[in-house]
Amino acid sequence: MTQRAARGSWFSALLGLGLLAVLAFVVGAFAGLVWKEPGLLIAYVQGDTTEIAWSTASDEVAPADPPP
Repeated sequence: MTQRAARGSWFSALLGLGLLAVLAFVVGAFAGLVWKEPGLLIAYVQGDTTEIAWSTASDEVAPADPPP
């Protein structure tokens, strides 16, 4: 086995392990969402969502003067 072939096998093994870890995280997150909040997922799929304002401040309020 040459040095170049060994380096390639390590790289492909690490790449495969990384992809497997990402896939496991996504599947776990989805399973946790379905397990803990199934109604939330069903409401999102059906479009029964409401928009929530990011802040309670009005957009018309002028910013305060900066300190001197």
